[in-house]
Parts: sequence; C-alpha cells; structure tokens
Amino acid sequence: YGGETPRLASPTTPLSAKAGNVLKNSPLLPPSAVKGWQPSVAQADGVALRFKEKKLSLPSNPALKQRARDLRKASVLSEVLFWNQVKQQQVFGLDFDRQRVVGNYIVDFYIKRLGIVVEIDGSSHDDKEEYDAQRDEYLRALGIDVVHYADNEVKKNLLGVMENLKAYIAEKYAIVEETPRQPDGSRLADTPLSPKEGNVLKNSPLLPSSAMKGWQPSAAQADGVALSLTSAPQNSPLLPSSAMKGWQPSVAQADGVVLPDITKEDVFHYVYAVLHSPAYRRKYEQNLKRDFPRIPFYPDFWQWAVWGQELMRLHVGYEEVEPFPLERDDKPVRAGMPLPLKSKLKADKKNGEIIVDDSTTLRGVPPEAWTYHLGNRSALEWVCDQYRDYTPSDPTIREKFHTYRFADHKERVIDLLRRVCTVSLQTARIVAEME
Repeated sequence: YGGETPRLASPTTPLSAKAGNVLKNSPLLPPSAVKGWQPSVAQADGVALRFKEKKLSLPSNPALKQRARDLRKASVLSEVLFWNQVKQQQVFGLDFDRQRVVGNYIVDFYIKRLGIVVEIDGSSHDDKEEYDAQRDEYLRALGIDVVHYADNEVKKNLLGVMENLKAYIAEKYAIVEETPRQPDGSRLADTPLSPKEGNVLKNSPLLPSSAMKGWQPSAAQADGVALSLTSAPQNSPLLPSSAMKGWQPSVAQADGVVLPDITKEDVFHYVYAVLHSPAYRRKYEQNLKRDFPRIPFYPDFWQWAVWGQELMRLHVGYEEVEPFPLERDDKPVRAGMPLPLKSKLKADKKNGEIIVDDSTTLRGVPPEAWTYHLGNRSALEWVCDQYRDYTPSDPTIREKFHTYRFADHKERVIDLLRRVCTVSLQTARIVAEME
C-alpha cells in the first residue's frame, strides 16, 4: 500500500547484532522493563538503549473525534489482539494511541514518541489500494513512518508480528551506546546486580507482579542479570538461552510474550466466551439444563478472553455495528389494502428472507445468520417476535393502554434487523473459531 512493510520475522528469529538493534542476540528483558530506562541504568549485553524521538505537530479534524471513539468500541479481532500486546507500554515502554485522528484520516495505532503509524489491513482494505497509497503519502509528508501488517498475520502469527515490530523500531530508532568499562576491563552488565531498583528481584519493574510470586534473590547470574529459576519459559526470546536452564513456564509468559495482569473484566470475558463454546455446550448439555454452569480453565486463557471481549462488544453494542446490506423489496400498496399495514415479520430461513409486511420483504439473509440463537430461536426471529403487532388479551389494557403500532416503528425495526444480522454473522464466525 505504499507504506513501509517490514518482512515478518519468524517468532524464534533473534534480532541481529548490528548497531541499531536492542541486543546482540535476543531480547534480554521483557518490554515492560524498558519503561523509564536511562543510558546509565539500562544495560543489555553491555549496550545502553535510548530512542531518537520525533516531535511532530499533527493536524487533526475535530469532526472525526466521535468516529474515532466509535471505532475504538468496534475494534475487529486482530486489532484487539494487537492492542492487548501494546496497551500497557509493553513494547519498549512506548505509548500507543488507538484510532488516532491525523488530518482527515483515522489511523489504527500511533506511537507518538517515534512518529510511527501501525496499520492492520483487513478485508475493508480490499480494492482500496489507491486510497491507502494516498493516505500513506500524506502521512509520510507529515514526517510519519507507516507500517502495515495483514489482518491474518496478526491472528495467526501474533508473536511474529510483535517481534518484527520490535526489530523494526530497534533498528530504525534505537541509539545504541556501549557502556563504560570498569578498571578490571569488564562492563557494568558483567557485574552481578544488587537487590535494589533496576534488578529483576522482588519489587522490581522489570517483570510483572504476577511473575514475582515466590522469587528470592538468587546467586544465579546470566549476562549480568540475577535470576530465580522458577518462572521463564524454555526457548523464550525474553532472556538469552544461557539463562534458561531450569526455568519453568509462568503465568506471566505465553509464547515469549509478556502478558498483562488478569483483571476482573478479563475473567468475565473469558467466562462469556466459554459459555458460547459449542464443545462446552455439547459436553455439558444435560448439566446446564438443571444446574449452574461450571467453568473449565483452558490453557489459552487470553485467546478466550479476546473472543469474549469481541462477543461482548457485539452483543452489548448491537445498535452501533454496521448494518448488513440486506436487499429491500418494496411493492406498491394495492387498492383496498387496510392502512396502516400490519406487520407480518415472518422469517423464511429456506429462502433467506424476512417478510416485514404486505409491502416490504428483506432478502439475502445468509444461512449462518440463523445459527446465533437466543434460547430456542435465532436472534433475528427474536426481533421479529418482539416487534410484531399483537392484541392484548386483557380488555382494559387493550382499550386504554395498547398504543403500539408497527407502522410507526417500521424503519427502525428494519435497521435493527440489518444490524442484528451483522451481529449474528460475526458471532457465528467467532464461535466457529472456537471449534
């Protein structure tokens, strides 16, 4: 699309040893360790790390602020996965802005300190090469570097994307300075660290708090870092291979990526996703009919939490999603037909239609849209049932309080059906990924 698109490195590919990279062989410390480092304190294989920062004054169209807020609420799965890796300064301590307005454009992610835009290109970018090229050219004219990753790359190789982005940032923006040698010829990084600020011992910012449980100051040293032999995964890029002997996987590590602490919202999202799992529903079908659900703990917690977050966004914010382009067929009202027209709101699953009334039919409902159920009926059928004209059986209610007329709400109901169709399709897609 005209922007700089770094070639994805393998998740296990270490950064090269040339000047400009963070380390000589592989990242020595997790990204959270870099926050607040100074050249005199931040040491990695005898290398001190600083960044060449940009101070850009960017134009911003205030009319796009609300649209940017809406996009943050409606993030797609790949954007949510990427955001979970960067939102707590996990990449070299850098702040990432999400859905940032720049001029008349809204970019996916923006690193203010370095002037980098990260775009995740999904299907919405198909057939928009010319538009994307014009936008990238505009951003580069402002002094911004643009990096593109494909939506599928983020979903299927998130670790590779993150390692590639770190390598790109380190090579292009990092200032590498060799640390001074001590009288005996060794560098500071070769000296065992004492248990105070800057160490990887208790109360240290270099590892997340969830990883520190049970840690004690240890005599074990690897490349000048004091280690406890309890919490790092084998073959992790977060520490050099010489430091990995005897380490066991930790909750704070997953495929070499430092994960944020689990919040109550993360647990809620995890549970919400599990309750939508077809395998879970099949296995515990009888139990769920007569008892409270028991929630299993799956190893890939964060994947389920992301699914749950995406489902919550769809199901709570159903009125904000893009309407599905159902074909509307309006027939002229025939002479003698009673007005206003009464609703029918009948779902024809076989033909993919919803008969709204004697005049209007919605066509082109995908078969998958009927698979998202609320109880014993699909979400689309539920909407039809709720908005259909009815006559209350109680004569007092019927005569004095029953004022609902479908004709007064017809356009709003059609819009709602289109949005629920989108919700149903997206839900079916996420649920299919759980299988």
